Amino acid sequence: MILVLRAASMSGLPFYIAEEKGFFDRENVKVRCIHSHDPKRRIVQLLVEGEVAFYTSISAIVEAVTQGVKVKALCATSTSYPDKDDAWPEGCLATSQALIEEKPEVIQKVVNAVVTATEYARSHKEEALAVAMNHVGYLGKEAVEGNYEVLREWYSNDISETAIAHIVEVLELKNEPVKQLRLEDFADLSFLMQTRQGLRR
Repeated sequence: MILVLRAASMSGLPFYIAEEKGFFDRENVKVRCIHSHDPKRRIVQLLVEGEVAFYTSISAIVEAVTQGVKVKALCATSTSYPDKDDAWPEGCLATSQALIEEKPEVIQKVVNAVVTATEYARSHKEEALAVAMNHVGYLGKEAVEGNYEVLREWYSNDISETAIAHIVEVLELKNEPVKQLRLEDFADLSFLMQTRQGLRR
């Protein structure tokens, strides 16, 4: 299964960790992370058509949902502020409604891996930095370390109603008519809840 990120960045670190540290493998799912600079709407179209399994642009998913496209965010991976009620999600794990309905057990495994990798990004500094250097090393070691220190507490899987409202406001500023969204319109957080219940056992 293909997971598409817009570009190599520190906000994608949980995905890189999930692939490189074997969290996808532990869940017995084959996920490959790639980067694509194709227009966001094109990637969303591929998501719906089943050519791509997962996408990480939260703004693209919000915009698609407001236009009636059948896609859902499953969890965030990083935010712009360590307060889940006011944070702007920088990245998310999203998929099509069709894949959720066809393969819920696979979706659960992928969410498990991403949630575990997100926590790993926060709690294993040296290992996380090593993975980051493999993917965003073009920034330079000092910049990668500096970015990590800033972002470390912001790696989070939470998505709030307020966060979605922030994105809708930005889309409206771009003079794009946007209908108001409830969290359940945009996200299916049942898999995230299931993962967290399993981690507490």
